[in-house]
Amino acid sequence: MTSSAIKRFTYDWLIRFMELTPEDANPNLGDISPLFNDCAKKYAPKFIFLKGDYYGNPSYTVPSHFKGKVVYTGDIPINSYQELAKLMRPNFHFHVTMTLWTEVDNIEFFDFKRVLGKSIKKRVAMDECQFASPVLFSELWPLVKDCEEVRLDVGNIHYEANMADMLADIGPCPRLEQVELHNLPASEAVVYPIVDLYLTTKSNRFVLTLFFNQDANVNVVKSMAAVIRQKINLLGYDFLLDSSSRTPSREIEFVCEKRV
Repeated sequence: MTSSAIKRFTYDWLIRFMELTPEDANPNLGDISPLFNDCAKKYAPKFIFLKGDYYGNPSYTVPSHFKGKVVYTGDIPINSYQELAKLMRPNFHFHVTMTLWTEVDNIEFFDFKRVLGKSIKKRVAMDECQFASPVLFSELWPLVKDCEEVRLDVGNIHYEANMADMLADIGPCPRLEQVELHNLPASEAVVYPIVDLYLTTKSNRFVLTLFFNQDANVNVVKSMAAVIRQKINLLGYDFLLDSSSRTPSREIEFVCEKRV
């Protein structure tokens, strides 16, 4: 093998090595040797951390001509489908370990899942969202169940009647500390399995907030609140906030702490 062939092989190996760098790592390969600087500049992934006060679109921080891997971490706010579309470049990857805020109307769920499905790690808040077509709870929940905090305010989310079987297939959510769900039907078959799953959390303190749809009977909601309160009490939690004794409404809220 000639000297030039060896150099070519070595350089190709370095390029591939840099391209395959894990997305949760941030190598400073240029620090190893000045000879790596040019290769790292061209091929090493760009890691961009976005702070919580960042309200622009992440794509603006990357030149359009850059074709290497770009990995975003931190907080990514998306407030429109147009913003989301700008993140659909094939070289963009997401490891949002802190917060993902989404306020999007008329979005295709496939696009949302493809771009952001792997990015939700710790906390997700979906406020006043509306997908282009109804979304099943069983499709959305697996994307967020491993978070610590979840808020799902999705106008056209559909909660399946076979909720108990569906959640049994998806599995527990031991990290959850705060859950807020909107547009729920006043159905025991839907609500109780969700609550039972949430109560598999290993957190010593948790918040549960449920908002029911406009068709919900407030007296049925109040009765369900009493049952949920009993479930929580039997697990050894004290109530820092308890809505079950309030005037009947379409909201249930509990803030609980593990009894010492």
